[in-house]
Amino acid sequence: MSFEDCIDEGVSEGVFDRQRANEMRRRYDSYYADFSRTMSHYEAAAAASRAAFDSAEYELILRKRRLIKQHDAQNARLQEVLDIDGKYVGEGVSHILDRDGSGRYKHRDLDSRRTSYVARAHARMADAIFKMRRTSVLGRQRRGAEALNNDLVKEIFNVDSGNAMAKDFAKAWTETAEMLRQAFNKAGGAIPKRSDWGMPQQHDRRLIRKAGFEEWRSYIHGQLDWERIISERTGRVIPEEERGKLLKEVYETILTSGMNKVKETSVAGKGRSLARRRADHRFLVFKDPEAWLAYQQKYGQGDPFTIMMNHIETMSRDIALLETLGPNPNSTISFLKTQLQKRAAEADLSDPKGKNTSRLNREIKSLDEIYGDVSGSSYIPVNETMAKGFASLGELLVSAQLGAAAVSAFFGDAATTRITKRVAGMPHAGVMTKTLKTLLASNPTKQELIRAGLIAENWSSVAFGQARYMGDLMGAVSTQRVSNFVMNVSGLSPITQAERWAFGQSTMGFFSDQAAKTFDRLDADVQRLLKTYDIEADDWDAIRKTKKYTYKRGEWLRPTDVFEANELAGQKYLDLIQMETDRAIPVSGPRARAAALGKEPPGTIRGDLWRSIAQYKTFPIVLFQNNLKQFRYLEASKMSRIGYATEFFIHATMMGGIALQIREVLKGRDPMAMFGEDGEPNLAFWGKAALAGGSLSLFGDFLFADHNRFGHSLGETIAGPRVSFLGDVARLTVGNVEEVIEGKDTKFGLEALNFLGRYGPGTSISYLRLGLERLVLDNLRMMADPDYERRFRRKVRDLERRTGQEMWWKPGEQLPSRAPDLEAIARDLPK
Repeated sequence: MSFEDCIDEGVSEGVFDRQRANEMRRRYDSYYADFSRTMSHYEAAAAASRAAFDSAEYELILRKRRLIKQHDAQNARLQEVLDIDGKYVGEGVSHILDRDGSGRYKHRDLDSRRTSYVARAHARMADAIFKMRRTSVLGRQRRGAEALNNDLVKEIFNVDSGNAMAKDFAKAWTETAEMLRQAFNKAGGAIPKRSDWGMPQQHDRRLIRKAGFEEWRSYIHGQLDWERIISERTGRVIPEEERGKLLKEVYETILTSGMNKVKETSVAGKGRSLARRRADHRFLVFKDPEAWLAYQQKYGQGDPFTIMMNHIETMSRDIALLETLGPNPNSTISFLKTQLQKRAAEADLSDPKGKNTSRLNREIKSLDEIYGDVSGSSYIPVNETMAKGFASLGELLVSAQLGAAAVSAFFGDAATTRITKRVAGMPHAGVMTKTLKTLLASNPTKQELIRAGLIAENWSSVAFGQARYMGDLMGAVSTQRVSNFVMNVSGLSPITQAERWAFGQSTMGFFSDQAAKTFDRLDADVQRLLKTYDIEADDWDAIRKTKKYTYKRGEWLRPTDVFEANELAGQKYLDLIQMETDRAIPVSGPRARAAALGKEPPGTIRGDLWRSIAQYKTFPIVLFQNNLKQFRYLEASKMSRIGYATEFFIHATMMGGIALQIREVLKGRDPMAMFGEDGEPNLAFWGKAALAGGSLSLFGDFLFADHNRFGHSLGETIAGPRVSFLGDVARLTVGNVEEVIEGKDTKFGLEALNFLGRYGPGTSISYLRLGLERLVLDNLRMMADPDYERRFRRKVRDLERRTGQEMWWKPGEQLPSRAPDLEAIARDLPK
């Protein structure tokens, strides 16, 4: 019986449908075309028939496996949501993606899974990350890193470079990539193992689109090793006559971000089914390391180190998506919505107000917004040029407006870290001292922390500091580097990283000390903390029996060591450390970004306007979602919850007050009066201190900035810094043109200097700002404005009238007239 007869008989007997039959015919034709080159007609037909049926059987096995994984994921997530102790049906469904600080969802969420894989990957590559990290100033490659990068690529492509360090790093990368591949496949993927894979590719759509298909095809065709590029359907080498068509499909996939392959089972914004999509990154095989490097230089994105770090990030995200939502994440999201809507409708049969359905709709909206963030669909721009330009503007404004944020962060994070440790039952003294010690620690110590499972955010990312407070890092690489420069030089990025490492280190040390105790002998607060992360007695036994790691006379209970003994317990333990670190040193996560940015896509007027409004506001959102919600849902008495919240508010206000006074002195002013001479508190000061240390923190740096009080309307302030900047540009340009037409004195020179002082990158760095103002900008203002003395005197009088403060280094003075008057904290308050 011929192959065609077998197919027809299979259709007639219902073994498979016509769509499947057509796919079998296509596979047969492809196999036959390949085999017929070296075989007779009958031999080729027989071999093609066997290969077609074998591949179909293999595909059927994979499909059944994916269906089982999908079913298990859907039912597991539904049961976890139903287990949440809520008042309404489906309450907390979004927690499967990113749980908040309430502790109501006691299972592993998607974002914690993602973080754990990033941490495991960084631990394996700690030495490479340290050696190949970019400079802390401009985010450029370090001296000698380019040569090391080239040797590393050679070793990854199995070419001896003669560089022992590159060989070690290549081995670490290969093991890390293989660990991620196996985890992806275990979760439902199907990435084949390839010893000749080499490195993933990153394609710059802008460069490829500019070149056009013919030019791009002509270039890449000669860089590929076609004898090692295997057809997904036939499992054999691609025939020469099919290579042009293949490259056309790859070209369209790159330019459309995979949307040319979208089917009903595809992930939004991802193209192919998630369980299969990752194989694309291993499909193209370059003929040698030089070919790969040449392509990346001409049409790629980033150096080898950046590409490796990006691969770790994206693979970790996709593994987390598979583990949480199954091979078809969209299907699981739809399944959860349908099942919960059904239960809500049934629950509302006895409730005429329909509260369950109404509340569930809000939960589903939050679920969709967070899913858009974790899947990346929320960041697909409608107009790419517009989105990149507006995002680049946001990054430049960060470099101009948050130069003093390190002061607020250092003291504000001390408050959140202290209360996080208090609630967890951990020692909480000396928080700032430990941060400073970690900040000044040797590089080997920092490498040890990464090996322990603590993520190297500031070493592996060009834009870690600004990413903490901004949701959308989609701007040009150049503006990211400018912002990165200011965040590093100002101290914000290194201080934040040191705080996170210090917290993780102390947590590992704390649990090392607790390891002698069985679960039932642990303090109640510690038991409560462990249960929040689904760590029960058996898990704790696996954790505490892990061999401790000794470093510099201290002992750590490292997550990476627990992984080796018990993977599930190790994952839960690492989740605890990472999520408690996020609570202690708040960072922008999927839930906060989704709440701040909503569903409006970038590259639209509404979407980019909303991103301007949201800039700097993710931080107070994180504080509310993680820290303040913790007090509300804490498993303790009402008085204990009130006590913790009150303690946090008082401590955060005190820390905010210290930061506020330091910033005032760094501006050339005497400290603000905290109390009047009669002991009456200065409510203006304490109000600012409360906001600076708690609910607004870094947003307060922008809100309370001098330039924000002058010249900006309330609407511009509400619309955010990007809109305010555009308003200032209009006043500087169009406004001055109108004044020229009307015959008025424009004062353009003075306004331009003020604009430069307001928006120049780095001009707000706390320890540089005052010297720049007095020694450079004030002198230029004198040259541009003959009436400068009167303006400077009025500025001093206005400050004294508003706050009662005097200036120890007045505008126009080349040197300060006196030292700051610290006794000014108690003076007569302005009436």
